[in-house]
Parts: sequence; structure tokens; C-alpha cells
Amino acid sequence: MLAFIVRRLLSLIPVLLLITLAVFLLIHIVPGDAATYILSEGFATAEDVDKLRRELGLDQPIWVQYVRYLNGIARLNFGRSLYTRRPLLDEITARFPASVELALASIAIAVLIGLFAGMMAAVRHNTLWDRGITTSVLFGFSMPDFWLGLMLIFLFAVRLGWVPATGRGGVVHLILPALTLGIASSALIARMTRSSLLDTLRQDYVRTARAKGLDEHIVLFKHALKNSLIPTVTVVGLQFGTMLGRVVVTESVFAWPGIGRLLLDAINARDLPLIQGIVLVIATSFVLINLAVDILYSYLDPRIRYH
Repeated sequence: MLAFIVRRLLSLIPVLLLITLAVFLLIHIVPGDAATYILSEGFATAEDVDKLRRELGLDQPIWVQYVRYLNGIARLNFGRSLYTRRPLLDEITARFPASVELALASIAIAVLIGLFAGMMAAVRHNTLWDRGITTSVLFGFSMPDFWLGLMLIFLFAVRLGWVPATGRGGVVHLILPALTLGIASSALIARMTRSSLLDTLRQDYVRTARAKGLDEHIVLFKHALKNSLIPTVTVVGLQFGTMLGRVVVTESVFAWPGIGRLLLDAINARDLPLIQGIVLVIATSFVLINLAVDILYSYLDPRIRYH
């Protein structure tokens, strides 16, 4: 097990380097640079822009800038925001917990709904339950997060007044944004659970358990469900990782003070270093979540360790 974890950690090194390179190059492809944006609202001359560009090191070759960028990341120095002048790490860490809180609540809702719906569809295969759940899953995939969020606000906040529409405070503020993110993910989890459980229920050992006269609940929960959840674990982990990217739109709809809303604010303000830092944090988080899923998967299915 330890050797497997070490191999996976070593394989992350080139992936993380490629992420930093991609983020760095994408920002530098954008027309203009940090010096131009900093002085764009004043009456700066071309000489002023060139002077600031030299001070920021933007006149150096791009590979030199990239090496300096990597050196800063290694020391957890992401630079400073162009407009607030605060360290980027402080800006991001102040908002990151809110996004993690939203993602955790969303994945909890997705797992509860997805597992229950998938199990019901598999156990009642080819019945009205199965067709209804399958149709609901299709609708869950089809609804964009921003549209679903607006509909939930209109129904539960505006018309019924049960929960607040925006902001972050108590648990009630978390309900609507978590539902918005969780419903689409629950559809994918339900589909995977249904497919995997149907395949497991056709296995010989399940037939043997039924032939021995075991109660159907014991057959389902003790023999079938445990083995069928292995691929579902992978889907849950990947969905949790993608939620950190999907929060960008959802946080804007619900005025949730996370890194998604911070990213949109940075884009509107053309704060390139802050955009760079947020994208890097989201991408790195996704990679680390995938690593955790791989480790959990190898624990559930030891055969994975030897491939």
C-alpha cells in the first residue's frame, strides 16, 4: 500500500508542473500585461509603463519569468493582487473555506439522493420507479446550475420565503446553493449506482445467497451493495473535484463569498495574478482529490495496487 501511494505521489510531480505551465502561459497569452492593467486607469505614459514593466520583471524572457514564478510557488509566495495589493495567498485562503463548505454540503446531498435513487432504480428494475428515476436523472443532467439556482431562489426564497436567497450565515443560507450543485451530481451518482448494482445483482454469488434463503435486505446491503459501490466511490470523488470549478457560477448566483465569486471579481477587474492564483489552486485541488480517490479505490479493491 505504501509503495502504491509513493508511486502515485511521484506521478503527481509532472502533472503539477504541467498545470503551473498551462496557467502561466494562458495568462501570458492574454493581450496586455500586469503593468498595462495597473496603469490603465491613470494618465501614464509609455515610459511609465516600461519602467513598471522592468520593476515587475516583465521585460525578462518568458522562461525566466516562469522559473521565478515556480520559485515563488515553492515558497508559497503567489505575489500580490494588482488592486488590493494584498498577498494572493491571503486573498485565496480567506475565501477558500467557504467554497469547501459549499462543496462538502453539495456532495453530501448528491450522495444521499444519488445512492437512494440508484438503489431504488436497480432493485425495481423495469418498473415505473425505474423509468421515473431514469427520466429524473436525464433532467438532472440537462439543467444548467445557474438556471436551477435562479428557479430555486424564485420558488423557495421569493415566493415561499422559506430560506434566504443570498449570502453566507447559518445553515439556512447553505441549503439553496448546495441543492443547486448537488442535484446535477446526484444524477450522475444515481446512474452509476444503478448500473453497477444491476450488474452485481446478476452475479453468481448473489444468486447463491438468494438460493440459501437469505433475506432480500441482507442480500442487497451485505452482499451486493458493498461490491457495487466501488465504481461509485470514484464518481463521488471526481464530482467533489469538479464542484470546486462549478462553484464559480453558483457562488455568483447566490452571492456566496467563496473563491468562485472571487475569481469572477478578479476577471472583471482584470487582476491577472489573482486569476492565475485561483485557477492554480482549483486545478491543484482537483489533482489532489483524484489522488485521494485513487488511494481509497486501492483500499476497496486491492487488485488496483498491482497494476
